[in-house]
Amino acid sequence: MLTKISNSWRSAFTAIAAAAVLCVGMSSEALAVPVKWTAGNQHWYEVIEADLTWTAAKAVAEGMGGYLATPTTAAENDFLYNLTLASPSILQPELHGPWLGGFRDASSSGAAGWQWVTGETWSFTHWGPGEPNGSGAEMLHFHGPVSYVPGAWNDISESTSAVHGFLVEWDEDPSTVVAPEPGSAFLLLASLASLGIASRRRQ
Repeated sequence: MLTKISNSWRSAFTAIAAAAVLCVGMSSEALAVPVKWTAGNQHWYEVIEADLTWTAAKAVAEGMGGYLATPTTAAENDFLYNLTLASPSILQPELHGPWLGGFRDASSSGAAGWQWVTGETWSFTHWGPGEPNGSGAEMLHFHGPVSYVPGAWNDISESTSAVHGFLVEWDEDPSTVVAPEPGSAFLLLASLASLGIASRRRQ
């Protein structure tokens, strides 16, 4: 069950999120102020620095009342990549930028089988040269600044330790979004703690 966040519950959820930061290795940037895309779809976005698997990042985004960002147009992709460029600690001097909300099912390979976490139509793509080149269950992320195509995408296994952040999207002002009830939030925190421990063991 989901409920609208009251002021008192919002404070409690913020405290829980802060505790999750410590549990899963997220930086203080995780509680930064989201940015509204006023020139586009009016959605809100936030870049978060964290050494998490795609699954753990998805859980955090949903626990915040949003979801992993889904750049479904060229303009939205450019906007998100520019937000990412403003967070250089996430863009390592390699090809690995933050997680996005795209994934491919285990039975597919190459360009087939890709989906958005929101269920939106998968039509716009912005793959880097030669991508996607993996097979089976893989996840979507931005290439880093050394890519010759700004804002290019790459497919990668979520077991990687090279992705250092993710992008969260909200359809409306995050201060008014729907979030889990307190009991669900504490369960989320416990789950994130275990996911964080697991991700650290893989690194």
